[in-house]
Amino acid sequence: AAPWGSSSSAAVLRAAFEERGVPGLYRGAGLALARDVPFFSLNLVLYERLRLARRRQRAASRGAACSGEELPVHEAILIGGVSQGCAGFATNPIDVLKTRVQAGVAGSASEAFRSALHDGGLPALMRGALTRTAWVALQGCVYYPVYELALATL
Repeated sequence: AAPWGSSSSAAVLRAAFEERGVPGLYRGAGLALARDVPFFSLNLVLYERLRLARRRQRAASRGAACSGEELPVHEAILIGGVSQGCAGFATNPIDVLKTRVQAGVAGSASEAFRSALHDGGLPALMRGALTRTAWVALQGCVYYPVYELALATL
């Protein structure tokens, strides 16, 4: 078993490599991809839809069809946080499975699913959801204003 409680990253990497070779270094990578593709898809679609809706709302209040101006920073912060937070919450179940596989609690996604159900039923798949949602929402509060600034600069 890997020394997950070890204080040394090198010891954990060495143990993962000794246990499974190179594939051991990528334990849970498929689940990370299975989490990240829907996360970024939801995140980007939601951000763009909310951004467009807000631009239309601002334009309508001025009597125009659609505003060509970009969002003010405070609105990009809010919409970015909401978008990324919603995507983080929605993809939490797959993140729980990924974490169980990467931590060595389970050897596969199906084993992680069964162990989560055993440990707490379906609600176990939402363990840590509020923390994850808050964490990724804060990232969206930074990422999207920087993204909007970069777009305006180009």
